[in-house]
Amino acid sequence: MPGYGNTQQIIAVDDDCAMGEAGVCELCGNVSRATLWRRVADGELPPPLKVGKLNLWMKSAVLAALREKQQAAIEAENGGDKLVHGSGGISQPRAE
Repeated sequence: MPGYGNTQQIIAVDDDCAMGEAGVCELCGNVSRATLWRRVADGELPPPLKVGKLNLWMKSAVLAALREKQQAAIEAENGGDKLVHGSGGISQPRAE
């Protein structure tokens, strides 16, 4: 069966794509498979979709989780202030 077990396989779905472990590890900064699964267990990344024996993640879901983690880190650095993009692409604390 060609491609069976190939974790770098990418399946396009509309404008999104499903990625295997290797692709998600690379997208997350070249983390190890163990780190990938630890982040899934900790809820930092979404669980994979099971397709037969393959574990696949939708790229959009992984990117959303990474953006959420980045936003939380920025808010923690700024004492809980949410940041919004101001003019010139510079982030400004949101007035609440």
